[in-house]
Amino acid sequence: IKDAEARVGRPGSPRSVAGVSRRTTRRTVRRHHAVGHRVRVLPVGYTTVVVSGTTYYVYDSVYYLPQYEGNQLVYIMVEEP
Repeated sequence: IKDAEARVGRPGSPRSVAGVSRRTTRRTVRRHHAVGHRVRVLPVGYTTVVVSGTTYYVYDSVYYLPQYEGNQLVYIMVEEP
């Protein structure tokens, strides 16, 4: 097997299902969503950041602020604090 080919059981390889999914998620977030867009589920691999006592979730330089709409928790894309 050449290095550029995907390998079964190797999710980090460039053409594996996991690699394609990760890139697709990153590109979708960057291209199609803007400040104020709401999502119900955070992207896989997010990190948590606390700024001035407020918790933000960050994925690939996109910041999400948790907020309840009625009894439904949503995450709103916001500017970097």
